[in-house]
Amino acid sequence: MTEPESIESTSLFGKTPRGTLRETFAVPVQAAGGFDMVVGALGRRLDRLSAAPGQHNIVVEVSGSANYFVQAIVDCADGAWIEAVSNEFIPDERRRLDDAQELTLVEYGFSPPAESPNFFQHVPQPVDWFVVAELVVGTLRHVYGATDTDELVLSIYPHHRSD
Repeated sequence: MTEPESIESTSLFGKTPRGTLRETFAVPVQAAGGFDMVVGALGRRLDRLSAAPGQHNIVVEVSGSANYFVQAIVDCADGAWIEAVSNEFIPDERRRLDDAQELTLVEYGFSPPAESPNFFQHVPQPVDWFVVAELVVGTLRHVYGATDTDELVLSIYPHHRSD
């Protein structure tokens, strides 16, 4: 785990102003005990985060991938808005999602890009954060091809609307 850092950044969720702390964790899947252990740890972290007031962004990405990530807004009142990256944000045409991968996202409950430039779904309260963690990690595994030799990178920071 790295120490929280003060940054200014922009994501699909909005702008994080300078002076805001961002936590980043690199998790080697195999060293963590496998995907089940990663899901459990992520579920616990999401559960704690959901108890904090306000909205929080989380991004889980496959380190060194072709920009493969799943991101979410965690909101103690509203639940979770979850997005899985679409081809719009995968620059390498050879690594873009094919029809079967897009169908898997829909089977996982994601809607195709429309309201969002990514595949998306809303999970209203009450949220089982361990189910959300399984969805996030399962999407990285079964759609984007993450393996137990990969490293997953989790970033957490407060949500600030840019509109």
